Amino acid sequence: MDPVSHAAFGRTLVALDSRRALGPGAITACVLGSLTPDLDAVFMPIGWDVYLRQHQGGTHSLIGAIACAALTAALVRLPSKRGRYRSLLLAAWAGAMGHLLLDVMSGADVRFLWPSGPAVAVPLFAMADPWLGGVLALGLLALIVRRSNSARMAAGILIFVTALGGVKAALYARAQSLRGRSDRSVQFRRAEAEWGFLTQWITYETRMDAVDSRRVNALRGTVTPLIHLPRGLADPLVVRSRELETVQNLLASHGVTFAMVIGAEQPQVLWSDLRYCGPPEARSAPWAPTAPAGSPVSCALWFGGEFDSASGVPTASIVYVGHLVQRRLIR
Repeated sequence: MDPVSHAAFGRTLVALDSRRALGPGAITACVLGSLTPDLDAVFMPIGWDVYLRQHQGGTHSLIGAIACAALTAALVRLPSKRGRYRSLLLAAWAGAMGHLLLDVMSGADVRFLWPSGPAVAVPLFAMADPWLGGVLALGLLALIVRRSNSARMAAGILIFVTALGGVKAALYARAQSLRGRSDRSVQFRRAEAEWGFLTQWITYETRMDAVDSRRVNALRGTVTPLIHLPRGLADPLVVRSRELETVQNLLASHGVTFAMVIGAEQPQVLWSDLRYCGPPEARSAPWAPTAPAGSPVSCALWFGGEFDSASGVPTASIVYVGHLVQRRLIR
């Protein structure tokens, strides 16, 4: 979820403490605590593949939330020594747990029991969803403008968000039933709420030789095929590319994966997940989609490497984030 929604949710949670029992600094601690799990963004310059793998655990876990809260409480108390550390810790922890809750509701994979345990995702809303984000932003504005009865107002906001989540959960269950589960050839299934829509999801399926995406309208009961793409896993260079750290990180954290080989003199093997992709002409992927020459799809993220054409030895790991290139030489 986006930082504005996280901060607004944190401010709403701490507004329930209308009597200020948590003491001075609690508002700051809760709002900052709702943002600190995204400190794992420090891995982005190292490699987007590293960041995506770490993003499923670490700060986005029960242990990580406690660590983020402890750090936040210390930072809030450090300048003025005002406020009780335990109270600040509780406020920051509430904000951090609210962050994890919003991420799960927006379809992000969260490993609550990291470093072990399964990843959990309940895609009720899209990332930076305008419906949920709009409700939280309007609620935050109301809390700022009208400070009286803040606890009652915050409770009303949270009740409305819960009701909206309940409606979306019912629609999501309907979408799940429409796509069916009888095909045993499917190795992996995934769904993402479509941005800007209350009733639509994009569903993804992975088979041994292909990946597919469909648009499901839970209200109308329609399923529309979008993309069918060969996975391209049999190519010798693709097989060799599994040794690359970029590819290993992708495969460890994604399930709707495919690969392609481009170029001849200095071939590149590029992998992606269909969730980051759309038809080249639609430019439907987030950020700035990139379509390699001859690619049937345009993807915001590509992971892979360059190979020596004569020996087939990898020479560099490559990550494309839109049109930004992250290159790590292999020695």
